Amino acid sequence: MHKGPGPLIKLTVEGFRGIAEFDVEPNGNSVEIFGDNGTGKSSATEALAWALGEDVEGEVIRNDSDKAVVGVRFGAYEVRRSKTRTGKPALTVKEGRDIKGS
Repeated sequence: MHKGPGPLIKLTVEGFRGIAEFDVEPNGNSVEIFGDNGTGKSSATEALAWALGEDVEGEVIRNDSDKAVVGVRFGAYEVRRSKTRTGKPALTVKEGRDIKGS
């Protein structure tokens, strides 16, 4: 039986849609994001999906940013997806026991 990639350790978002900067390190089995309408709750979930390879409609780079960067750490994996206005998107996936502490 496949156990999956492991628990979500950290989500970092910079310059993605409605989010200038966002970091969360869950201390349990779930993450709750609260806020008024228009504060970036949906952008946070879209950023996570985008980092893991999902296509999202429309521009991902925030209006006042030159790039969008989303990092996800879960279990022994680290995923980083980025896109600049002038370059191609990039996706990096790392696996290793030392990622959690890096």
